[in-house]
This record gives sequence, structure tokens and C-alpha cells, in this order.
Amino acid sequence: KVIFNPVSNERKENRDAQNKKIGFIGSLKASKGIEFLIRSFLSCEREDYTLLIAGKGSSEYEGPLRLICSNAANIVFLGRVKPESFYSQIGLLVVPSLWEEPFGRIVVEAIAQRVPVLASNRGGIPEILKDRKEGILFDADDEGSLKSKLLEYMNGEMFFDFSKTDAFLKNFKMDFIASEYNEIYRKMIRKE
Repeated sequence: KVIFNPVSNERKENRDAQNKKIGFIGSLKASKGIEFLIRSFLSCEREDYTLLIAGKGSSEYEGPLRLICSNAANIVFLGRVKPESFYSQIGLLVVPSLWEEPFGRIVVEAIAQRVPVLASNRGGIPEILKDRKEGILFDADDEGSLKSKLLEYMNGEMFFDFSKTDAFLKNFKMDFIASEYNEIYRKMIRKE
């Protein structure tokens, strides 16, 4: 049985459907796929969209990462920011993890803020987005998959639906998770 971690899921409304800011939030390191995202975003050649990057990394990694973007005015490094304020700035969150992410907490946080998600098909992320309409997966093993999905979004060919989000978010509330653990403990005690 999989029991997810609790995630704060205060509901936000009135998202701007025309928001042309795409976001990444997290540690700036190779396993998080940030360089993959930057290169895919740059290859889209869409100056009408902006990539906002929130987070920090080691100077040895972040320095060369910034060099890749040095000629791109539409890629902005924000440093560390509060997730709630970040989600309110973007129209799409990209989670380009290249490692087997055990639990994509930011996927749930973004959905709670009514921000659609484009995420890699690695680790526990597909479990969260399985049969969901708030997010779409791309194939992290296919170099062109992320670019293709980004262009679909930019061309208005990607659609999201948040009409069933409230029911989904109940799975991440503390009281629900506590009851799930209690049920497992009860079953274990009965078997002994």
C-alpha cells in the first residue's frame, strides 16, 4: 500500500490562462533535470515565453548553468523563493526530474495552487499524475519529448482540467494520511 506524504493544499483560484511564464522550482542540480529543461526551452525559440527558475545550487553547477542562458533574456534565475509566491507567478510548472523521484511533492503543491504540471515519467511522479487531468507526463528518456510538450503548451494545444482536483487533494491531507496509517497498524495487529 502506498501512502503519500501530507501536502498543504490551500485552494487558489482565478489563474490567468494566458500566463506565458513557465516555472521550475527546486534544487539546481543535474538529477533534477534543470539543464535538460533549459536546453529544451531554448530549442523552442519562443521569446514570447519566459522560464522562471527558482532555487539554488552549488556554484560549481549553477555558474555553468547560467552561462548556457547568458544570451537568453527570457530565462530568469530567481534564487530561493517561497513556493506559494512562485506558483502565483507561473502558468505551467515543469518537473524535469531525471532521477527516480520517490515523491514529487511540488507536483501536488502546484496542483493545489491550480497550476498545471508538465513532469517527467520518473519515480513516483507518474503515480501522482496517473489518470489526472491537472498534469501531463513527458518521456525523460526521449530528448525531444520535453521540447515537443513545451511547444504543445505554447501553441495552446495542451489542456488541463481542475474540476476534480478537490477530491484528489484529500489524499494528501494530514487526517486522511493518519487514518491510512491507523488502518495498516490495525491490520498488522489483527494478523499477530
